[in-house]
Amino acid sequence: MAGQKTNNISKKEATAYLCKRLLIYQFSVDILCNYAGYRKCVPILVFDAYRVKGAGREQETWHNLHVIYTREAETADMFIERATHELAKNHRVRVVSSDGAEQIIILGNGALRVSARAFEREVRAVEAEIREFLDQ
Repeated sequence: MAGQKTNNISKKEATAYLCKRLLIYQFSVDILCNYAGYRKCVPILVFDAYRVKGAGREQETWHNLHVIYTREAETADMFIERATHELAKNHRVRVVSSDGAEQIIILGNGALRVSARAFEREVRAVEAEIREFLDQ
């Protein structure tokens, strides 16, 4: 196939990329599980599968954390807006988002908004308190 341009990556590169993505995912899930256990809350982590062909909504429970994968053509924001509308009727709901438009919708649905930066500070503070407790 002389002269034909290819855009392939090696299996080794692809495997390394997937492993890195899985580690990031697992790290995020573990951190949120620790946060939830310490704060006695029930987090819902939403992953956007908007462009995944044929995807149906999936839900997993990982310890005390609910992980949602949206279905094809459904953004994470769409799911969050619908979920906050329902959940905020009977529960205290906080949504982590730095998207200004999303924050307005969330507030209109009766949920509280938290910026990503503020939530990161909360999570770091919880991690420090857990470490301090374990070091006693």
